Amino acid sequence: MGVCAFAQVDYFPLEPGNQWVYRGEGRAGVSAFIVEVKQPQTFNGREYLLVEGFPVQSRVWLRKDQEGAVYMWDAEARSEAIWIDFPAKPPVLFKPGTDPCAAHAAIESREWAYKGPVGEFKNALSVKYAPGSCADAGLERDVFLPWVGLVQRTEQTIAGPRIYNLVYARLGSTVIGAGEAGFSLTLDRHLYYANLMPPVDPARAIPVMTARLTVRNSTSEPLELNFNSSQRFNIVIYNSDGKVVYNWSATRLFMPVIGRETIIGEKNWVETIPLAMGDRPLPAGRYALVAELMSEGRPFSATVTFEIRHVF
Repeated sequence: MGVCAFAQVDYFPLEPGNQWVYRGEGRAGVSAFIVEVKQPQTFNGREYLLVEGFPVQSRVWLRKDQEGAVYMWDAEARSEAIWIDFPAKPPVLFKPGTDPCAAHAAIESREWAYKGPVGEFKNALSVKYAPGSCADAGLERDVFLPWVGLVQRTEQTIAGPRIYNLVYARLGSTVIGAGEAGFSLTLDRHLYYANLMPPVDPARAIPVMTARLTVRNSTSEPLELNFNSSQRFNIVIYNSDGKVVYNWSATRLFMPVIGRETIIGEKNWVETIPLAMGDRPLPAGRYALVAELMSEGRPFSATVTFEIRHVF
């Protein structure tokens, strides 16, 4: 099936952990969904990957052949069927596994012009669906971008057409996104070890955490943050009983001066935090780290849990 000329183009990256976020608009309002590639499993001697999140197919097992066609595993029939025949030459028809309502589908173009939240492209692949037996329902068109995946889906509903566009994707270490603003907190690990094996070396016994606070703004407008002191953030650690065991600002002095941060793109703050009380490591157990920006009128905060274990 297909031709080798298109073998090197990947229109649907099937790697565990890949995620796509879509926003849909139509007469029925705004909605969103997330598609994620999860764990592999072998059926009839072939490995398939679990893909979750498509509105029509909440769970589907997919695999890709050497030419780029994507197949789905039919658990009831215990056989596979085509999901999308990406290498097919127009106007070759195929029965798509993406939509049970479609009579058939065909590759409409490999040079489809697409413009949406993640950018403007002229090398997209368009899949055109022919309506089947479902009244006022079914897919109309899917648009895929090489090495990115599905960027737009148009479906027919009883309330009229509904168009979903890609607004965010994480493909391995690559992140693709539309304009957005947010605050995040990242730790260098989720599990920390206190080395208490004798003879105990105080310099190595206490684990040290690296925490990174990030404000990201990829919208078209600058993000203005105002502060009433020289303090920009605070970090607090709580134990499983809700008791504060660390407060970053408690041992620091801040100048009572008004400040402003203008965020265009990304702003990061990083801190190394000894996980200790005095000269002893914090007790073994689970903790929550809460980071908060001290900006006026724009409260940003994030929480991440982590665990400490003692090694004897």
